[in-house]
Amino acid sequence: MKPSILLSFITILILLSGIAIGDVTKTEFDLKRWEDSILKERSEKDEYFKNSPVSPMAGLLRETIDGSDKLYVFMDGEKIKMTIKPVTTPMLTIFKIGSDWISKDNKGKETIRNRSGEKFNIDRFTFKYYKSENSFTLVIFDPERKMITHFKHLLYYKPDQKFRVKAKLEKYKVTKKRVIKTSRNTEKTLIEYGKLLFNIEGKDLSLTVFKFTSDKNHPNYKYIFLPFFDKTNLIDTYEAGRFLEVIEDEKGGIIIDFNKCYNPLCNYADVYNCTLPPFENELDIKIEAGEKTYPH
Repeated sequence: MKPSILLSFITILILLSGIAIGDVTKTEFDLKRWEDSILKERSEKDEYFKNSPVSPMAGLLRETIDGSDKLYVFMDGEKIKMTIKPVTTPMLTIFKIGSDWISKDNKGKETIRNRSGEKFNIDRFTFKYYKSENSFTLVIFDPERKMITHFKHLLYYKPDQKFRVKAKLEKYKVTKKRVIKTSRNTEKTLIEYGKLLFNIEGKDLSLTVFKFTSDKNHPNYKYIFLPFFDKTNLIDTYEAGRFLEVIEDEKGGIIIDFNKCYNPLCNYADVYNCTLPPFENELDIKIEAGEKTYPH
């Protein structure tokens, strides 16, 4: 069975993704090609982490305000900072007028910032923002942050076919919204979609799985999201959980390839707000596959 490659970031929505999804519509499995595709994907992800202006390794600061506040970004010596207290010479000011969020740079230029997820630059810094009707979140990326200047590559287990398994999807007849806790002590809402049943080394296992949206016309609807813990957490893998996405084929078949599971972005920088796996998604087994924790 030959997997296709899909490079995609969510969470961080964020933020960045390089996830290969198994193609379960084909009957032949080429072990060498499968291993090569995994290694290629990992290499591409490393390049993104090294070179992207919004590399997770470059995430430096994050602040959220509502429409009653102004956010000031300024340099304090060689350090960039953010505050809601007025400063004399801000590099950037964020405020709301009517329904529009406005940025004003140090030259007095004002720009409407209503395209959530957009990024822009001032000096060496990259700014990315996310907005809702009532709030504005600004994230600052610094290419000189220690995490990115020292970065060489992410850490992984070797590809192991044992952790590439067929699964049965038991869809819920009625899906419901579920509020999930996050790493920043907030909440996110996902669509509880069903359970995936599978077997590894003779042990029957299951995971509650989610959709990011209930809108079947949305491009993210096709993804089934698997946040989970296992017996490698706090040993080799990230303590806050592990993530994976799969796609259901036309016949309802699913391959779970744990060799492609990845860390939530909060492993790399505190600026991210990551979904925490629900309590029932703790697997009583070591999944020694996929990405290991990245040391700080």
